[in-house]
Amino acid sequence: GYEASVTSNNIRKKDFSWTTRFNITIPESKLLRLPTQANQNSNYVLGKPVTGILLYKYNGINPQTGYYSFTDGKGVTDDFTNIFTQKDKTEFIDLAPKYFGSLTNSFAYRQFALDFSINFTSRMGRNLLSNALQPFGVFGANGSTMWLDRWQQPGDQTDVPKVSTQFINFNRQMLFKESTGAYSDATYARLQNVSLRYSFNESLNRTLHLKNGSIYLQGQNLLTLSKYDGLDPENLSTTVIPPLRMITAGINLTL
Repeated sequence: GYEASVTSNNIRKKDFSWTTRFNITIPESKLLRLPTQANQNSNYVLGKPVTGILLYKYNGINPQTGYYSFTDGKGVTDDFTNIFTQKDKTEFIDLAPKYFGSLTNSFAYRQFALDFSINFTSRMGRNLLSNALQPFGVFGANGSTMWLDRWQQPGDQTDVPKVSTQFINFNRQMLFKESTGAYSDATYARLQNVSLRYSFNESLNRTLHLKNGSIYLQGQNLLTLSKYDGLDPENLSTTVIPPLRMITAGINLTL
């Protein structure tokens, strides 16, 4: 892959300075050869990244039936249930990040210092619909508010299937989880850290009989920008708590 890192001293004066640091990584991989006894059910494809996965082709919600629609390996599109094989997995998605990195800015004005960093990642990830443990409505299973947009009558255009208590919906859900419909763009940018600090000047330190003193305010995970519909685009899980937003303040005194 490729990596780049840049540091820029944008402003450097007596009472004010501004420094920017930027880094980015673009990972790449390609499978060049397969063992002669390669597993026929594996996700490895010659010429493709080793971090990808083979999937069924998803064609959205059938507006007439409200069920998931797929296209098999022969090009036939229908509301299939469980008659697919490995040969029907015609689509490939790379799950490794396309790129990731961070941007950090540091400002200093006399006794004040402000630092903030933004982390960003571009990748694909399992969406909220594919993380459902079982189809909504089966065995009284609950779900998120996305089910308010479910298919309800012929002609409805939606990304959420109909609600049904039919046991065969388990098969439909399993096919969906192994299709391109289960993955969405999980690109995000997160304001990871913010720190504001005021350092006592020499006169105040002498008055308070200190060697050094400062007051600080810090924040973590304050803001995340993403179109991802799950709980968190970083851990991509509905069973793991997303990074907590934390704000701390304190005083450092050195006697």
